[in-house]
Amino acid sequence: MRFRHILFVVIILLCGIKAVGQEISDSLRIHFQQSKSLFNESVAGNSQFYGSLADLLEMAKRKDVEIVSITVYGAASPEGGIGYNKGLSKRRADRIASYIAEVGGGRISPEVIAVGRDWKGLLALAVADSELPSREAALDLLCRLATPNDKESEDRMFAQLKALDGGKPYRYMYNRLFPELRKAGVKVVAVYRVDDLVSDSRALLEAAFVEPAEIRISIGVDVMPEAQKKPWYAGIRTNMLYDALLVPNGGLEIYLGKNWSIDAYWMYAWWKSDRVHNYWRTYGGDVELRKWLGSAAKRKPLTGHHIGAYAQIVTYDFELGGRGYLADRWSYAAGVSYGYSLPVAKRLNIDFSIGLGYMGGEYKEYLPQDGHYVWQSTKRRHWIGPTKAEISLVWLIGRGNTNKTK
Repeated sequence: MRFRHILFVVIILLCGIKAVGQEISDSLRIHFQQSKSLFNESVAGNSQFYGSLADLLEMAKRKDVEIVSITVYGAASPEGGIGYNKGLSKRRADRIASYIAEVGGGRISPEVIAVGRDWKGLLALAVADSELPSREAALDLLCRLATPNDKESEDRMFAQLKALDGGKPYRYMYNRLFPELRKAGVKVVAVYRVDDLVSDSRALLEAAFVEPAEIRISIGVDVMPEAQKKPWYAGIRTNMLYDALLVPNGGLEIYLGKNWSIDAYWMYAWWKSDRVHNYWRTYGGDVELRKWLGSAAKRKPLTGHHIGAYAQIVTYDFELGGRGYLADRWSYAAGVSYGYSLPVAKRLNIDFSIGLGYMGGEYKEYLPQDGHYVWQSTKRRHWIGPTKAEISLVWLIGRGNTNKTK
């Protein structure tokens, strides 16, 4: 029967066993055309709605079935005013409630809830859509709109959403996501006795209106949408140029929001061979504040062009069989950088970066002689020019931090 596709059964054994929550992933809903509250079978997914609802209500007429509650929800997409959308969503719910009351012969009186602008539903759809333009900024606004706001604050943030990135995210959502929000849905809870199980057993049947956000239903607990989890973005990186030079290294970049990120990096190599007078030892790191630029960065954080300012510290001891160079105290550097982070896989980028700045510090020159290392001179370094170069492999981590793959 069609009705089986919209029911989930939770068996409740009354022999001292407590009921547990059941996760709901299906729904009984109907969609409407923009600004309309009249049923239209031509709208996608509507053709079987009344039949499925009739099956459910027909089952509920059985003598061994008792209807506990029927709730009808109405919702609307956000492009209209707050008051208009509240009234539109109520008219949509009222239409379905009237049908249920008529089929029930006046014995059933559904509860009607008008959602109005369905910001939570829009947020859930946007979180699931990796192609949404200026996704991070749009999700930030939607997260704030999905929490209770006064009319002035809601209208102000909605205006910001419509103006974001020249209106690209809003036009995208208007065409692709808004139609899913123009809906009404039904939640029916009924109880019946199951004779072929334990004599004192009952089953709870639920057909639930489920907003796009995940909903959990627990027996005896009100139905509430689960809080949306905000996306976050970070990257674990290794500079492949240093890897090729046998200098192990790694870094962590964290996205701060509004196209800003901070990157911390460390390297450590301690290779030596006294027999052949080879020393390849260095350790140090840097911290960089980055600003991301361009259309790629607007579509997806930690992608595309970036500029930055950085500070570095390093010590080293390099000698390959001849003259050696030892900086046993910290050398330091600071500068500005430019780079581009190129997506190469769902969770991988390659980041190309160059830094120009000043490097200063003290170092010693020495020569290996008769099994000893003989100091030659102590010098000061004052270098202006390239102080940083990267071709880094970046592993993207975080909720929603994936590249679009073809």
